[in-house]
Amino acid sequence: MTELTDAQYQMLKDYNELLTGMHEGLIYLEQNLIEEVPPQVDQVFNDLLAGFEQLHKAHSQMLVIFTDNGEITELVEECKQIIEQLTKWFTFDSNLAKQQLLTNQVVPAFDSWKNNMEQFLKPYIVH
Repeated sequence: MTELTDAQYQMLKDYNELLTGMHEGLIYLEQNLIEEVPPQVDQVFNDLLAGFEQLHKAHSQMLVIFTDNGEITELVEECKQIIEQLTKWFTFDSNLAKQQLLTNQVVPAFDSWKNNMEQFLKPYIVH
C-alpha cells in the first residue's frame, strides 16, 4: 500500500468530505428544480461546478500518488464521464429536463462513482 505524507493524507480526507458535500448538492438540485426555483439553486449549481474543479485538481495529484494503481485511472475517467453528462444541463431550457437529467443520469452515476471512490480511499484515510 502506498505510504502517504501528512499533506497527502489531509488532501484525501478533504477530498472525501467534498464528495459528501457534492452529493448533498446534487440531491438539493434534484429536489428543488421545480417551476418556482429557489434562488439558491443557481448558487448550489455553481458550487457543484467549483467542486468538480477541485476534484479535477485532486485527481492530478492522486494519479501521481497512486501511480502504480490502475484503479485510480478508471475512477478519474468515470468522473470525467459524469462531468460530460452534467454539461447537458446547459442545453436544456426547462427545469423539468434538468431535473430528469439529474434523476436519470447524473445522480445515479455520481452515487455509484462516489461509492467506488470512497472504497478506494478508505484504507488510506481510516486510522
